[in-house]
Amino acid sequence: MLYFNVNTGEIETIFTPVINGLNDKNEQLILLGKKGIITDGLIQYLIGGKSIGTVATSQGGTVIDGTLVNSPIVNNNNWELNGIDQSVLTNTGIISTDYSIVLEFEYLSIAPGTTRVISSRAGALATSIGDYIDPSGRYNLYLQGIWMVTSLTPLINTKYTYTIVREGINTKFYLNGILMNTFPYVSNAGNINFGGKYLNNFGTYGNIKIYQSKIYNRALTSGEVAVS
Repeated sequence: MLYFNVNTGEIETIFTPVINGLNDKNEQLILLGKKGIITDGLIQYLIGGKSIGTVATSQGGTVIDGTLVNSPIVNNNNWELNGIDQSVLTNTGIISTDYSIVLEFEYLSIAPGTTRVISSRAGALATSIGDYIDPSGRYNLYLQGIWMVTSLTPLINTKYTYTIVREGINTKFYLNGILMNTFPYVSNAGNINFGGKYLNNFGTYGNIKIYQSKIYNRALTSGEVAVS
């Protein structure tokens, strides 16, 4: 079986019994799928470029396909969104309990005060998660009707992995596997629409390239985020 060793930071193939998530050296292990993907709680896994027509085909044994809205450019390993009317709709519905959203992407352009990357398409205003780049260039999350300013000022043409984890009464924002901010507010994941307007109405579309995304119906641990 394939595991991520939290203590060493390495991915290992383990043939001996793993008891309570520990190996014979008492090191913490996280079980991975066949391709090194954490599968526990995974409800959708999209890989950029893997689509048929308007259908973004879910990978890794998950069955919820996404939808390519208004014909993004399909490249070999990504979908390219024009920032005008294109997005990737997950079709995962409204998740009102713990969840994790993982998105690997890059900005092709940034319009401070508007640009959306991870936004709810369904749900109610102020109870659904959204994001934008504020006028100063900082990345913000919309939680319980309040804009939460993160520690990140993103750049264009730079690949990022954003991970948003709702856990209990807190929302955590990770950048490239590293915890950046913890906010004491939570919002539902309302049928997440990558690159789309908040609730299909607010802000502007994101001019981005999407390489892959994963949505979980549980909170990932910090160790899991590091390899997700």
